[in-house]
Formats: sequence, structure tokens, C-alpha cells
Amino acid sequence: MKPPAERRWATLDINSALAAAHSGSDAKTKIASLTCRTSGTDMYANKYDIDYVFNLGAPTVKFTLTRTSPVCNLTIHVTSGSAKTTKVTQEFKENVYQLQLDNLELATSKGTEEDVSQHSSADKTFTFPEGTATDGTVVIDFPTSKFLTVSVENLSSTGTSSFVEAFKAEIGRKLQEKIHDEYQDIRLELARVNSTPPPDDAIQLKPKSFKFAAFTPPDSWSDSRDTVLSIFIQTRDANKGEQDASKLSTAWTYLWQNTLNCSPIPPDQTASIIFGKDMIYESMIKPTFRSQGFTGSLVDSKGEIRLSVDTGKKVHADSWRDSDYVILSDGKKAIRSVDEINATPPNLTLSLHTANNKSGCRGEWTYDYHFGWMCVYAPLPKSDSIGTVVNGGITATHTLNHSLNTCAILDDSTLQVDCSITRGDWSVSFAGDDQSWISTFLGGRKEVPDWMKQLSVEVPSFQICFGKLDFFLTTNLLMPNRKVISIDTTAGLQIPGDFYVVGKVISNTRKVTHFHVPGHNDDDYPGSCH
Repeated sequence: MKPPAERRWATLDINSALAAAHSGSDAKTKIASLTCRTSGTDMYANKYDIDYVFNLGAPTVKFTLTRTSPVCNLTIHVTSGSAKTTKVTQEFKENVYQLQLDNLELATSKGTEEDVSQHSSADKTFTFPEGTATDGTVVIDFPTSKFLTVSVENLSSTGTSSFVEAFKAEIGRKLQEKIHDEYQDIRLELARVNSTPPPDDAIQLKPKSFKFAAFTPPDSWSDSRDTVLSIFIQTRDANKGEQDASKLSTAWTYLWQNTLNCSPIPPDQTASIIFGKDMIYESMIKPTFRSQGFTGSLVDSKGEIRLSVDTGKKVHADSWRDSDYVILSDGKKAIRSVDEINATPPNLTLSLHTANNKSGCRGEWTYDYHFGWMCVYAPLPKSDSIGTVVNGGITATHTLNHSLNTCAILDDSTLQVDCSITRGDWSVSFAGDDQSWISTFLGGRKEVPDWMKQLSVEVPSFQICFGKLDFFLTTNLLMPNRKVISIDTTAGLQIPGDFYVVGKVISNTRKVTHFHVPGHNDDDYPGSCH
């Protein structure tokens, strides 16, 4: 699979959120200006001070990956500024300079929009307190970014300040110190997860914890080097153990770079949501199966969701005997009889997957049973003896092994999958018992009579509901009562190993999470994503 030609969606959407925050009035969500002072010496060896003012526009962000966690680089456009001594003031306008802030640490924070506290480093998992509705955020952590570097970059060769040009390195060091010392309260928020309980009638996708990572395109994907910030949410009903957060970004990037060889997002979309197969099974499929009288388990698999289902179905047919002679296909008359049939089919295997860009379900089910039969032919005319008697034993094998009629429904807030098994989905084969010479002498037959092949034996046929999930665009793990992502219902539900839906981040949403993975375990992910 070739990598998509466009991967800049994540940066563009987060930058829109940062721009919206910068345009607001909250001093904690923006850096409006930066100032610093440097010293110089004139041609007469007289020292002088230079005071700089950089008025700043909205930042743009790009992510990069270290050995343990993602960090980010901010590019901040200078909208205007000045360099001033006691004798001279040099002013510069927009599109002359920009500030580059590199190696900024990302962290998680606990709190509301008005009060954020309890910062944790990127290698730690954020855990929500039990029974408390609160917010967890991914933020740029200015105070703890010990490897932060600041540089002044030119956007134009005209309109520059000679004082800026002469002291760029010193200005960078001064601004780096100022950011560390004076911007303890600045919080640039990249994503928010909320643990507010959902409505009573919705499946409880309440978060237990979350962590974040980044997907980094390889050098060979020369069309774009931007990375994707990924949010991993563990719901309270998920049973998977915690993965070491410090190893998550490395594993996540390796998965998409080396195994899947594509971006987590299709090129024409701006968001994707992956519902991990374990979470889907525990939250949606398992309780729905239970309501239908089924029990089952999730089978380890790649590229699909495979289920082993005990349907509890039984196969039974009463013994029967013709009440009078019937005419067989060869024109002879006979009275037929068949023994009682009983069978308990083993577990049904269901595989939810994507084929030809559509979600579907394949069924695999085989069971057999053995029964005896007898045929008493009518005696010859004017004969006092009974007719010829033939008999035998047959093993019937019923097989289902193909795609089932599947209905997958997806709208902006719910997904639902159903399928059905009908009589036409089954095939049957018959095998007669071997007969010894004495059995053959007494009327035993190995061949299966034609009339036996026409017998109507009831086979399991029923509707299978996998459940309905009112996912977080309604219960909204991201932001309660705000619509964050508009789902592309024409693309539909895809099942490349987990449940996968795509869409676009709504442009007027202030804060966005750009890749959301509830209950996902990347070790289980499939070998194809489109």
C-alpha cells in the first residue's frame, strides 16, 4: 500500500484551535508579546542597552518524536515589533520575523478550563479519579521544557532591524530564559478529555485514563514530515492492561510506518476514530449477545474481529415412517422410515471485516449427525411375501462458510451492526456407512438414496445483532455538549481489525483531539488500513 499523498491535516486542525484560543481574551491561552534586553558596544567602546518588543500572532505547531515521548515545535509569527536604545528606535512590521520555539514538552493536566493543575509528564498515564467528573488535557508545558530553544528567523530580507540581526543568538537565549521564568501559567491546550457520565440510556464510554503519542512519517514519505498527535483513551469497562506510556509513541509510529505503511488518517479527512476491538466486544457485542441468549469470546486475529459464539441452537427432527406406499423416482413403490435426528452444533465463528470498502461478516459453522433409514419395497404382484427391505446409516454434514447478509448503520452519533443466517446460507453433504458383506446380504446399503437427499431438515437460521453503540460524539468524552467531529457516513463503518470511522473536525470547535483511540491496543492492529 502506498502512503497517502497528503498528511498535513493534523497540524492544520490543531493550529486552527490554537488560533481561536489566541484570539480570545484569556491570558492563560496565549502569549501576546515577548520582550527582552541585550547589550552592545559602539565603535567608541561605549556600552548601550537594546530593548526588544515582539508582538506575536497565533502559534502553529508541529510534533516530533523523541526516544520516550512526543515533543512539539512552535512557530510564532511576529506581527510587529521594535528594537530601541536611548538614541534610536527601529521598528519592524509584519512578515519580517518569526520566532521558532523547539523541543517544547507536552504534558497532561487535570482541571477545568479555568483552573488547570497537577501537570504530569508525557511518559505518565493520566488517570481519572473514580466517581468524579473532571477534565484531562494535553498541554504544551513551558516551565518544564528543559531542552527548549528559541531562535529568531527571517521571513524577509527587507524591513529588518540591524539590532535584531546583530544579536539574534543572544535574543534567542534571553527569550528562552524569559519563557521559563515568567510564563508558568501559560497553557496552550491541544486536546481535552472529559469524564462526565453519559446519559443512562447510552453505553457507558466513560474514560478511565488516557495517554498520548505521536505518529511520525518516515523520511521516505517526502510529501510531508508532519506528525499526528494521537490520544489513547482507556474506558472503564476495558480489560486490557496498561502499556508503558514511554514506549507508546515508538510502538505506534512503528505500526503505521513499517507494518501498515500509511497514515492513520485518509488524505481527504481531518479526523479518525478507532474503537479498539476489546472495548467493542466488552461494551457492545458481549451484552447484546447475552440478551439474545448467546455466549461467546473474542478470538485473537489480525485484520478482523473474530468471534466464537455459542448460540445454544439445537437441531432436532422426529423419526417418521410413511403411512402408505409412495412412488419413488425410479417408479417403484416403497414405505420409507428415518430415525430421530438430534445434533448440538459447535460454536459459530463470525468474522467482522472490511471487504471492497464495505463492512461485512463472514460465518463459519459446521456440524454433523448420524441417523438410520429403511425402505420396504412393495411385494411383486400376486406375491404373498413381503417386499425387499434395504437399510443403511448416513452421516449428514451441514456447512456454512461464506459472507452473510450484513447491515452496518453509521450516523453522527451511533453505529450498529447486524447480520442474518438463512436456510440458503447452508450446504449439506451425505455419506453412507460402510457395509460388511453380511450387512449387504441382509439389505445394508452404503449408497445414499435419492429420496434421502431431498429430506428437509431444519437448519439454524436467525438474526444476529452485534449491538448499537452511542459513541462519544453524543456522550462526548472530548467536550460535553459540543459536537467535535462530523462523521463521514458515506465512507461508512470500516473494520480493518478494530471499528474505524472517519470525518472532519468542525472548524468552529475551540479545542480538538485529532486522533482518538478508546480502548485500543496497537499490538492487535491489522495489516491494512484502507
